[in-house]
Amino acid sequence: MKVRQTRYQINPDMIYKDLLPDDLREVRELPFPPWILRELWLRTQHERAWRRLQVCDQSVLELEWWGPDDYSNPHAR
Repeated sequence: MKVRQTRYQINPDMIYKDLLPDDLREVRELPFPPWILRELWLRTQHERAWRRLQVCDQSVLELEWWGPDDYSNPHAR
C-alpha cells in the first residue's frame, strides 16, 4: 500500500494513470507475489475520505467505501 495526498481536487473524469503515473509504476514494481493486492490510497486537501485504488497490471480500480456513515469512536475524548 502507498499513501498519497494532493492539494488539488480531483476531476471525476480524471484517469488515474494520467494523474499518478510515477506512483502507479512504483506500486506495480513492488517485489510481491501476484496474489498480493496492491493499493494506493489517495486523499485531497478538501475531501475527508480516502480514495482506495487497487492497482492491477493493466488497470486501476477504485474501491468503494463500505464503512458506516457518521461513525464516531466511542473511546475518543
